[in-house]
Amino acid sequence: MRATRYKVVETQTVTDEDLEEIINEWVGKGWVLDGVQFAMREASKRPAMAFVIFTRTDHVEEDDASAREKPDLAVAQVEGDVVAEEDPEP
Repeated sequence: MRATRYKVVETQTVTDEDLEEIINEWVGKGWVLDGVQFAMREASKRPAMAFVIFTRTDHVEEDDASAREKPDLAVAQVEGDVVAEEDPEP
C-alpha cells in the first residue's frame, strides 16, 4: 500500500533565491514539489509570505494499523522559516 505524505515549509522571506534554496533543499531530500501558495499584503504587490508544499509517496504494509491513522504534525523553527512535518515514529 502506498501512503502520500505532505510537507509544508513556510517562509516570510519571499525572494527567488530563498524559494530556490527551500525547493532545492527538500527536493534533494527526496520530496517532490507540489506547489507554492503566497499570502499577499493589501498595500503591496509583493507577497508577505509563502508556503512551499511538497509530497512524498512511502510504501507501507497494508496490515499496519498505524499507517491508516492520521499522522500528528510537528512544527519546528528553522532559521526564520517554519517547517511543518509529520512526527517521526517513536
